[in-house]
Amino acid sequence: MGALTYQSLDDAIDHFLQTMKSGFPCVKLTRTDGEATRRYKVEPPFQSLREFKPLDAGELQIQYKNVANMTQTENQQWIKTWVFRMALTIAHELTHFFTGYKTGDARPITPPNVSVPGWEGGEAGRAWEVATFGGIVEFWSDGNDLNQPGEPIIFADLGRDTEGRPVSARYVEAFAGGSKSRERETGKESPRAPLL
Repeated sequence: MGALTYQSLDDAIDHFLQTMKSGFPCVKLTRTDGEATRRYKVEPPFQSLREFKPLDAGELQIQYKNVANMTQTENQQWIKTWVFRMALTIAHELTHFFTGYKTGDARPITPPNVSVPGWEGGEAGRAWEVATFGGIVEFWSDGNDLNQPGEPIIFADLGRDTEGRPVSARYVEAFAGGSKSRERETGKESPRAPLL
């Protein structure tokens, strides 16, 4: 078959996403330490990018509590925030699948230069968040109501003294409503989505 090469990173991303659409990895609701994780198979899933099959690459494990809480809330604003949170979580984990796709490794380690300040070593998911949103999005909740998704807060980096700012409620609402434009709030095209 031969090696599959790309003219640009955009071409590689396009091929990866098209391949993922044709056979998304198994998704399991489970107990994880965080929002979600990906579990790779032990053997290398492919020998070349042409042979990449998402079903063979691993599985996506999502924190079952978050899905249960999301489905039980009746607050319409919280539902929109849950949609935003789950989409962000899944996309974050897909960047780790992409790392495996690009490296051909069944258990890829993100290269150390693909990271964010305040994180030791490589972290493709966080790097994707910074490139896409201009920062790292975390969700803060007082814990009084488990159905609450938390307020999305964006941080420029993971530094100990970095102050976060609330993500715009209008942005979350537009995102949950299916808006595909980066002009959700400002009316202008921007290199990063206007979250604040």
